[in-house]
Amino acid sequence: MSVNELPEPVSSLLADYASSLKELGVLLALIESDARWWDARSLARIADVSVREAGRVLEAFASRNLLDIRISDDVRYRLCPGTPDLERKIHLLIDTYRRSPSLVREWAGRFA
Repeated sequence: MSVNELPEPVSSLLADYASSLKELGVLLALIESDARWWDARSLARIADVSVREAGRVLEAFASRNLLDIRISDDVRYRLCPGTPDLERKIHLLIDTYRRSPSLVREWAGRFA
């Protein structure tokens, strides 16, 4: 399978949420622990991005209906697709990534 053969829902999701390797890293970290609440600092360590970058990506994802937000001692985020279509795309991304992680990374890397 080539980058151009990714299922349309997956390439659409990646275009909307992971048009860089940094965004993909944050998205994958969120997906892998979808029940966990994250702040920018702890997610930055896992996704190997700066705290500033993690915060920017989390805010962008939240503004596009991908995350739930909770305010406590810090702003915390958790994966929570806001529509059935978005949830379906997340599951397709997971399946595609499990079959071919390098292909998904290659797609996101095209925009780096």
